[in-house]
Amino acid sequence: VYAKGGVFSVSLIVTNSSGCSDTLIRSPYITTVKDAPPDALKILTATVESDTSVYLIWNGSEASDFGVYALYRKNNISGKFEMIALTNDVNVTSFTDYSLNTLDNSYCYKIAAKDTCGNILDTENLQEYCTINVTARSTGDKIIVDWSPYIGCPVHGYEIYCNIIDNKMQFY
Repeated sequence: VYAKGGVFSVSLIVTNSSGCSDTLIRSPYITTVKDAPPDALKILTATVESDTSVYLIWNGSEASDFGVYALYRKNNISGKFEMIALTNDVNVTSFTDYSLNTLDNSYCYKIAAKDTCGNILDTENLQEYCTINVTARSTGDKIIVDWSPYIGCPVHGYEIYCNIIDNKMQFY
């Protein structure tokens, strides 16, 4: 029984009733895969690229039995994560999600790797990563800025910059 996936050598030792024996060794001979799904992945960036798209980058899988990446987005109505993309290229570690409304919505994502045996972590066991949605409105001589919190890694603070060009404020 092999507890871990890997490549293993096989040894066969045969001994007869007179005590004579012979050994046969085959190396490498058996390749096994583990029953557990690949390790959890991390989304490194979830960047709002435009009013209609989000660009994602994640760390690549190191699983020797990699099968596909499965990318999920939270449905803003049901609250459930739905698969939006699959790729079987272990080197593809980015994706642009189009046809969104980033002006009014924050979008949350999860990523998982599935191995060649079909083992994959359940979405409930994956870390959620969300974009930030920022709104600003003026009230007299003040501007009120609100935003959704970043979800996915610890944030120690937020910085907001304002620039005035032609008597119009621009935030960046």
